[in-house]
Amino acid sequence: AAAGGGASSGPTTTPKVVAKGIKFDVKSLDLKANSPITVDLDNEDTGVPHTFTVWKSEADATANNASAKIADSGQFSGKKTLSFKTAAPGKWYFNCTIHPTSMFGTINIT
Repeated sequence: AAAGGGASSGPTTTPKVVAKGIKFDVKSLDLKANSPITVDLDNEDTGVPHTFTVWKSEADATANNASAKIADSGQFSGKKTLSFKTAAPGKWYFNCTIHPTSMFGTINIT
């Protein structure tokens, strides 16, 4: 593999996502393809549970298509980790299934 141009923000296998103010602190995650991923979740909204749910697409999330659900943290408060495996390069979608209109984003798999 060719060396990158010194960019420190390449695809990761250990992203950190903070939920605060009914929002995630990231709109997109760049994840490494065909790799085990561990998402470090931190819900700072006291008394408000969130989920971090990974879907194959936004349409699947909107339709709540269970067969297209990659990973789901379940409801959590405070800190939690969620592990799953990425596939070939492409795009996935993430959201909080409790607050899907304000908490969502894109996963770029490279």
